[in-house]
Amino acid sequence: MIQWPHQRPALRGCAVHYPSGRRPVRRRTLILARWLTLVLACWVTLPARADLHVFTDPQGRTLRAEIQSVAEPDVFLKRADGQIFDVKISVFSKADQEYIRQWAVQSATQDKGGVFEVTVAQAKTVASVKNTGASSEYDWQAWYKVTLHNQSTITLQQLRVEYQVFKMAALTDAPQTKTGSLLRIIGTGEVPEIEPDAEVEFETDKVPMTGSQLNSGWVYSDGGSRMMMDNLQGIWLRVYDLNGNLLQGWCSSVDIKKRQEWDGSAVKAPDKSAPDGGDSTNSFDSGTN
Repeated sequence: MIQWPHQRPALRGCAVHYPSGRRPVRRRTLILARWLTLVLACWVTLPARADLHVFTDPQGRTLRAEIQSVAEPDVFLKRADGQIFDVKISVFSKADQEYIRQWAVQSATQDKGGVFEVTVAQAKTVASVKNTGASSEYDWQAWYKVTLHNQSTITLQQLRVEYQVFKMAALTDAPQTKTGSLLRIIGTGEVPEIEPDAEVEFETDKVPMTGSQLNSGWVYSDGGSRMMMDNLQGIWLRVYDLNGNLLQGWCSSVDIKKRQEWDGSAVKAPDKSAPDGGDSTNSFDSGTN
């Protein structure tokens, strides 16, 4: 009697009996079978997908799905069975609408580098000049014009903008000083609403600027610079949503962001001269491209 598996049986021209009903199989086939068994066992015990969100409508009906994209006023969802369909964002609960909004914001941040495309430009008034004989003294105002372009696919409402403008004061009272003093001017504003692919433009508060230039034939005895002028070094801003969450921070100067820290305590105080003693916070209106 042939013994298995210690001795391989001759399979040609004879009947073969295997102990305990065991039959020979190829090793590769056995390994594949065991691997499939393991995969199926793991698949059965896998938990529900973490990216499936439970959406609820005002009637309490629920739907488990993941967001594929947002194109206001619709959101495109994918169910667990793979079916993709679009639904009006407004049919869901307020909490789910906020979840969709946050998803759109995060998507814009990841895909486009930020919720907003920010551009700035300096502006200034015509300087007034006073001749003192030895020098000409200048006074003017400067500020930034800022544009926020909504790169997300969702309407953003009740935004708060905080900005900090950096000014290099020339120190005209100390002409021997080669460098000036970096000053920080803070301000805030509100954006009631900005739709997808729309932009809002606003201006910062005007910053007083001064300068001095020696007239022809005059020099400083210590060799100081003949001309010293204040100048704006950059602007740093942050945009917050209606819940106080930071949507985006942006700075026009890499050097300022590297060397300075955001002053979180620099919140603009209420303007007591404003009507009803209210806050002087600006309101910025939006417009489409």
